[in-house]
Amino acid sequence: MSASQPGTGLIGDEAQGRSSATSLGPFLQVREAALFENQLLSYKQAAQYLSVSEPFLRKLKSRGLVPFVLIGDRGVRFRVSSLNQWIEEREVK
Repeated sequence: MSASQPGTGLIGDEAQGRSSATSLGPFLQVREAALFENQLLSYKQAAQYLSVSEPFLRKLKSRGLVPFVLIGDRGVRFRVSSLNQWIEEREVK
């Protein structure tokens, strides 16, 4: 059984100052990256991710210039992987 550090709520590796993520190494990092790539962002989150204003992102969406996911009839979300691809397609080399 893992020992806990009193008053911290931390157990085992975390109580010793070690992250449990490091014990799994690259596997966990790849899994977390994959989860992040598939994450859906709100207008506010996507605007922050792209470093643009929310009204500008809404304008891009209404003109069909940025990829989005329709949730139900009205809900709009932006997939991180689609935004990354959209950015790469617009990169000037």
